[in-house]
Amino acid sequence: MRLQKNMLWSGSLLMICATTALIYGCSKNDKASLGAKPAASFTVLGGGDSNSVTLVSTTATPSIPYWNIPATGQQLKGDTASVRFTFAGTYSVQLLADGAGGLDSVSQQVTINQNDPNACDGTVIGYLTGCGSKVWKLAPIAAAEGVGPAMGNTTWWGNGAAEPTGDRVCDWDDTWTFNFNAQQTMVYNNNGTFYTNAAEGNEGLNGASTCDVNSDLPANQAAWASGNFTYLIVPNAGVNSLGQITLNGTGAHIGLPEEANNEVLTSASVSSVTYDIVSMTPNGGGTGHDQLVLGIDAGGGVYWTWTLWSY
Repeated sequence: MRLQKNMLWSGSLLMICATTALIYGCSKNDKASLGAKPAASFTVLGGGDSNSVTLVSTTATPSIPYWNIPATGQQLKGDTASVRFTFAGTYSVQLLADGAGGLDSVSQQVTINQNDPNACDGTVIGYLTGCGSKVWKLAPIAAAEGVGPAMGNTTWWGNGAAEPTGDRVCDWDDTWTFNFNAQQTMVYNNNGTFYTNAAEGNEGLNGASTCDVNSDLPANQAAWASGNFTYLIVPNAGVNSLGQITLNGTGAHIGLPEEANNEVLTSASVSSVTYDIVSMTPNGGGTGHDQLVLGIDAGGGVYWTWTLWSY
Protein backbone atom coordinates (compact mmCIF):
# COMPACT_ATOMS: atom_id res chain seq x y z
CA MET A 1 0.00 0.00 0.00
CA ARG A 2 2.83 2.34 0.92
CA LEU A 3 4.61 1.46 -2.35
CA GLN A 4 1.49 2.28 -4.31
CA LYS A 5 1.13 5.65 -2.59
CA ASN A 6 4.78 6.43 -3.25
CA MET A 7 4.34 5.56 -6.91
CA LEU A 8 1.27 7.79 -7.13
CA TRP A 9 3.11 10.61 -5.38
CA SER A 10 6.11 10.26 -7.69
CA GLY A 11 3.84 10.26 -10.71
CA SER A 12 2.10 13.40 -9.50
CA LEU A 13 5.44 15.14 -9.05
CA LEU A 14 6.47 14.22 -12.59
CA MET A 15 3.18 15.52 -13.96
CA ILE A 16 3.50 18.81 -12.07
CA CYS A 17 7.08 19.18 -13.24
CA ALA A 18 6.14 18.55 -16.86
CA THR A 19 3.27 21.05 -16.64
CA THR A 20 5.26 23.86 -15.09
CA ALA A 21 8.72 23.32 -16.52
CA LEU A 22 8.13 25.62 -19.48
CA ILE A 23 7.25 28.48 -17.15
CA TYR A 24 9.30 28.04 -13.99
CA GLY A 25 11.60 25.02 -14.42
CA CYS A 26 11.62 22.17 -11.92
CA SER A 27 15.32 22.12 -11.21
CA LYS A 28 18.64 23.49 -12.36
CA ASN A 29 19.17 20.33 -14.41
CA ASP A 30 15.96 20.67 -16.43
CA LYS A 31 17.67 23.01 -18.92
CA ALA A 32 19.71 20.10 -20.23
CA SER A 33 16.53 18.42 -21.42
CA LEU A 34 15.91 21.29 -23.85
CA GLY A 35 18.78 20.16 -26.07
CA ALA A 36 22.13 21.56 -27.01
CA LYS A 37 22.67 25.25 -27.59
CA PRO A 38 23.12 25.87 -31.33
CA ALA A 39 26.49 26.91 -32.69
CA ALA A 40 25.52 29.52 -35.28
CA SER A 41 27.30 29.34 -38.64
CA PHE A 42 26.56 30.37 -42.21
CA THR A 43 28.04 30.73 -45.65
CA VAL A 44 27.83 33.65 -48.07
CA LEU A 45 27.15 33.06 -51.76
CA GLY A 46 27.97 35.96 -54.03
CA GLY A 47 29.71 39.18 -53.17
CA GLY A 48 32.78 40.42 -55.00
CA ASP A 49 31.55 41.70 -58.37
CA SER A 50 28.00 40.66 -57.55
CA ASN A 51 25.94 43.15 -55.55
CA SER A 52 23.48 40.47 -54.48
CA VAL A 53 24.43 37.84 -51.92
CA THR A 54 22.62 34.82 -50.55
CA LEU A 55 23.09 33.96 -46.89
CA VAL A 56 22.75 30.27 -46.02
CA SER A 57 22.57 29.03 -42.44
CA THR A 58 24.80 26.00 -41.83
CA THR A 59 23.93 25.73 -38.15
CA ALA A 60 23.88 22.00 -37.36
CA THR A 61 21.53 22.11 -34.36
CA PRO A 62 17.85 22.66 -35.19
CA SER A 63 17.18 26.39 -34.81
CA ILE A 64 15.38 29.38 -36.29
CA PRO A 65 17.79 31.66 -38.19
CA TYR A 66 17.41 35.43 -37.88
CA TRP A 67 19.57 37.76 -40.00
CA ASN A 68 20.60 41.29 -39.12
CA ILE A 69 21.93 43.52 -41.94
CA PRO A 70 22.89 46.91 -40.42
CA ALA A 71 23.85 48.48 -43.75
CA THR A 72 20.36 48.01 -45.20
CA GLY A 73 18.34 48.05 -41.99
CA GLN A 74 16.91 44.64 -42.82
CA GLN A 75 16.02 41.99 -40.27
CA LEU A 76 15.23 38.75 -42.05
CA LYS A 77 14.19 35.24 -41.04
CA GLY A 78 14.74 31.86 -42.66
CA ASP A 79 17.36 29.29 -43.58
CA THR A 80 18.36 31.47 -46.53
CA ALA A 81 18.13 35.21 -47.10
CA SER A 82 18.87 37.41 -50.11
CA VAL A 83 20.46 40.82 -49.64
CA ARG A 84 21.47 43.46 -52.18
CA PHE A 85 24.15 46.08 -51.50
CA THR A 86 24.10 49.23 -53.63
CA PHE A 87 27.62 50.51 -53.11
CA ALA A 88 31.08 48.98 -53.05
CA GLY A 89 32.39 48.34 -49.55
CA THR A 90 32.72 45.83 -46.75
CA TYR A 91 29.57 45.08 -44.77
CA SER A 92 28.82 43.17 -41.59
CA VAL A 93 26.17 40.45 -41.60
CA GLN A 94 24.96 38.74 -38.42
CA LEU A 95 23.14 35.44 -37.91
CA LEU A 96 21.24 34.78 -34.69
CA ALA A 97 20.35 31.09 -34.25
CA ASP A 98 17.45 30.54 -31.86
CA GLY A 99 17.33 26.91 -30.69
CA ALA A 100 15.71 24.95 -27.90
CA GLY A 101 18.92 25.09 -25.87
CA GLY A 102 19.47 28.82 -26.22
CA LEU A 103 20.72 31.50 -28.58
CA ASP A 104 23.99 31.91 -30.44
CA SER A 105 25.17 34.50 -32.93
CA VAL A 106 27.98 34.89 -35.42
CA SER A 107 28.99 37.68 -37.80
CA GLN A 108 30.87 37.76 -41.09
CA GLN A 109 32.12 40.49 -43.39
CA VAL A 110 30.84 40.70 -46.96
CA THR A 111 32.96 42.55 -49.52
CA ILE A 112 31.36 44.16 -52.58
CA ASN A 113 33.76 45.34 -55.27
CA GLN A 114 31.56 47.63 -57.35
CA ASN A 115 28.66 50.04 -57.18
CA ASP A 116 25.50 48.35 -58.41
CA PRO A 117 25.21 49.15 -62.15
CA ASN A 118 21.44 48.64 -61.91
CA ALA A 119 20.96 50.65 -58.72
CA CYS A 120 18.80 53.28 -60.39
CA ASP A 121 16.55 51.02 -62.42
CA GLY A 122 13.17 51.22 -60.72
CA THR A 123 14.63 51.43 -57.20
CA VAL A 124 13.74 53.60 -54.23
CA ILE A 125 17.22 55.13 -54.07
CA GLY A 126 17.02 55.93 -57.78
CA TYR A 127 13.68 57.67 -57.30
CA LEU A 128 14.83 59.48 -54.17
CA THR A 129 18.14 60.77 -55.54
CA GLY A 130 17.76 60.74 -59.31
CA CYS A 131 21.09 58.90 -59.19
CA GLY A 132 22.73 62.22 -58.38
CA SER A 133 21.23 64.85 -56.11
CA LYS A 134 17.51 65.46 -55.89
CA VAL A 135 15.77 68.23 -53.96
CA TRP A 136 12.41 67.67 -52.27
CA LYS A 137 9.99 70.18 -50.72
CA LEU A 138 6.53 69.95 -49.20
CA ALA A 139 4.03 70.11 -52.05
CA PRO A 140 2.29 73.54 -52.19
CA ILE A 141 -1.16 71.98 -52.04
CA ALA A 142 -3.87 71.45 -49.45
CA ALA A 143 -3.26 68.58 -47.01
CA ALA A 144 0.36 68.11 -48.04
CA GLU A 145 0.86 67.87 -44.30
CA GLY A 146 -1.85 66.19 -42.30
CA VAL A 147 -2.90 63.71 -39.67
CA GLY A 148 -5.46 60.95 -39.50
CA PRO A 149 -6.23 57.39 -38.35
CA ALA A 150 -3.95 55.79 -40.98
CA MET A 151 -0.95 56.67 -43.13
CA GLY A 152 -2.06 58.58 -46.17
CA ASN A 153 -5.20 59.71 -44.35
CA THR A 154 -5.46 63.39 -43.39
CA THR A 155 -9.12 63.54 -42.37
CA TRP A 156 -8.40 64.85 -38.86
CA TRP A 157 -6.38 67.83 -40.04
CA GLY A 158 -4.54 69.00 -43.12
CA ASN A 159 -2.98 72.31 -44.04
CA GLY A 160 -5.11 74.71 -46.02
CA ALA A 161 -4.39 75.55 -49.65
CA ALA A 162 -3.25 79.08 -48.76
CA GLU A 163 -0.91 78.12 -45.91
CA PRO A 164 2.13 77.08 -48.02
CA THR A 165 2.48 80.71 -49.17
CA GLY A 166 0.85 82.21 -46.08
CA ASP A 167 1.46 81.77 -42.37
CA ARG A 168 3.31 78.45 -42.80
CA VAL A 169 5.60 79.55 -45.61
CA CYS A 170 8.62 78.92 -43.35
CA ASP A 171 7.85 75.18 -43.51
CA TRP A 172 7.17 75.10 -47.25
CA ASP A 173 10.50 76.70 -48.15
CA ASP A 174 12.41 73.85 -46.42
CA THR A 175 14.41 71.55 -48.70
CA TRP A 176 15.67 67.99 -48.34
CA THR A 177 18.45 67.06 -50.77
CA PHE A 178 19.14 63.34 -51.08
CA ASN A 179 22.48 62.37 -52.61
CA PHE A 180 23.42 59.19 -54.43
CA ASN A 181 26.69 58.23 -52.74
CA ALA A 182 28.11 55.47 -50.57
CA GLN A 183 27.65 57.60 -47.47
CA GLN A 184 23.99 58.19 -48.42
CA THR A 185 23.98 61.80 -47.31
CA MET A 186 20.98 64.08 -46.97
CA VAL A 187 21.17 67.85 -46.51
CA TYR A 188 18.29 69.62 -44.77
CA ASN A 189 17.93 73.38 -45.20
CA ASN A 190 15.19 75.26 -43.37
CA ASN A 191 16.38 78.56 -44.85
CA GLY A 192 16.87 80.10 -41.41
CA THR A 193 13.28 79.91 -40.19
CA PHE A 194 10.94 77.50 -38.42
CA TYR A 195 7.25 77.36 -37.51
CA THR A 196 6.46 77.57 -33.82
CA ASN A 197 3.65 75.54 -32.31
CA ALA A 198 2.35 74.28 -29.00
CA ALA A 199 3.15 70.62 -29.68
CA GLU A 200 6.83 71.48 -29.81
CA GLY A 201 6.55 73.73 -26.76
CA ASN A 202 8.02 76.70 -28.59
CA GLU A 203 5.01 78.85 -29.45
CA GLY A 204 5.78 82.47 -30.24
CA LEU A 205 4.91 85.52 -28.20
CA ASN A 206 1.39 85.65 -26.76
CA GLY A 207 0.95 81.95 -27.53
CA ALA A 208 0.74 82.55 -31.27
CA SER A 209 1.95 80.01 -33.79
CA THR A 210 4.05 81.81 -36.34
CA CYS A 211 7.27 81.77 -38.33
CA ASP A 212 10.40 82.57 -36.36
CA VAL A 213 14.15 82.64 -36.93
CA ASN A 214 16.54 79.82 -36.01
CA SER A 215 18.27 81.90 -33.36
CA ASP A 216 15.06 81.75 -31.32
CA LEU A 217 15.02 77.95 -31.20
CA PRO A 218 15.43 76.70 -27.63
CA ALA A 219 18.83 75.10 -27.03
CA ASN A 220 17.30 71.62 -26.81
CA GLN A 221 15.70 72.09 -30.25
CA ALA A 222 18.64 73.67 -32.06
CA ALA A 223 19.35 70.41 -33.92
CA TRP A 224 15.99 70.78 -35.68
CA ALA A 225 17.48 73.58 -37.77
CA SER A 226 19.44 73.00 -40.98
CA GLY A 227 21.94 70.15 -40.92
CA ASN A 228 23.76 67.32 -42.68
CA PHE A 229 22.46 63.82 -42.09
CA THR A 230 22.53 60.34 -43.57
CA TYR A 231 19.70 58.12 -44.75
CA LEU A 232 19.02 54.42 -45.03
CA ILE A 233 16.47 52.72 -47.28
CA VAL A 234 14.89 49.56 -45.91
CA PRO A 235 13.61 47.67 -48.98
CA ASN A 236 10.15 46.10 -49.16
CA ALA A 237 9.18 47.38 -45.70
CA GLY A 238 6.49 49.77 -44.54
CA VAL A 239 2.74 50.05 -44.79
CA ASN A 240 2.59 49.35 -48.53
CA SER A 241 5.80 47.28 -48.78
CA LEU A 242 7.37 50.04 -50.90
CA GLY A 243 10.16 50.54 -48.40
CA GLN A 244 11.07 52.79 -45.50
CA ILE A 245 13.44 55.74 -45.25
CA THR A 246 15.43 56.11 -42.02
CA LEU A 247 17.07 59.47 -41.37
CA ASN A 248 20.10 59.26 -39.08
CA GLY A 249 21.46 62.07 -36.94
CA THR A 250 20.04 63.97 -33.99
CA GLY A 251 17.41 66.39 -35.23
CA ALA A 252 16.85 64.73 -38.61
CA HIS A 253 13.23 64.94 -39.69
CA ILE A 254 10.81 65.45 -42.57
CA GLY A 255 7.77 67.64 -41.96
CA LEU A 256 7.05 68.29 -38.30
CA PRO A 257 10.18 67.65 -36.23
CA GLU A 258 8.31 66.57 -33.12
CA GLU A 259 6.57 63.61 -34.80
CA ALA A 260 8.85 60.62 -34.18
CA ASN A 261 8.25 56.87 -34.16
CA ASN A 262 5.58 56.17 -31.54
CA GLU A 263 6.23 59.41 -29.67
CA VAL A 264 5.83 63.17 -29.80
CA LEU A 265 8.99 65.08 -28.94
CA THR A 266 9.54 68.43 -27.28
CA SER A 267 13.29 68.36 -27.94
CA ALA A 268 15.71 67.00 -30.52
CA SER A 269 16.34 63.88 -28.48
CA VAL A 270 16.31 60.95 -30.91
CA SER A 271 19.13 59.91 -33.22
CA SER A 272 17.00 58.48 -36.03
CA VAL A 273 13.47 58.57 -37.43
CA THR A 274 11.92 56.10 -39.87
CA TYR A 275 9.22 56.99 -42.39
CA ASP A 276 7.06 54.61 -44.39
CA ILE A 277 6.82 55.22 -48.12
CA VAL A 278 3.10 55.49 -48.82
CA SER A 279 3.46 56.14 -52.56
CA MET A 280 5.87 57.26 -55.28
CA THR A 281 4.33 58.89 -58.35
CA PRO A 282 6.54 60.15 -61.18
CA ASN A 283 5.25 63.48 -62.52
CA GLY A 284 2.56 63.24 -59.85
CA GLY A 285 -0.82 64.27 -61.21
CA GLY A 286 0.77 65.91 -64.23
CA THR A 287 2.38 68.52 -62.02
CA GLY A 288 5.84 68.21 -63.56
CA HIS A 289 7.17 67.12 -60.16
CA ASP A 290 7.90 63.64 -58.94
CA GLN A 291 5.72 63.02 -55.89
CA LEU A 292 6.72 61.20 -52.72
CA VAL A 293 4.25 60.53 -49.90
CA LEU A 294 5.69 59.59 -46.52
CA GLY A 295 3.99 58.60 -43.28
CA ILE A 296 4.86 57.94 -39.67
CA ASP A 297 3.14 56.18 -36.78
CA ALA A 298 3.39 58.70 -33.95
CA GLY A 299 1.74 56.32 -31.47
CA GLY A 300 -1.72 56.02 -30.00
CA GLY A 301 -3.38 55.44 -33.36
CA VAL A 302 -2.14 58.79 -34.71
CA TYR A 303 -0.54 58.85 -38.17
CA TRP A 304 1.06 61.83 -39.90
CA THR A 305 1.47 62.06 -43.66
CA TRP A 306 3.56 64.40 -45.84
CA THR A 307 3.42 64.88 -49.59
CA LEU A 308 6.65 66.11 -51.18
CA TRP A 309 7.50 67.22 -54.70
CA SER A 310 10.89 67.12 -56.37
CA TYR A 311 12.53 70.26 -57.75
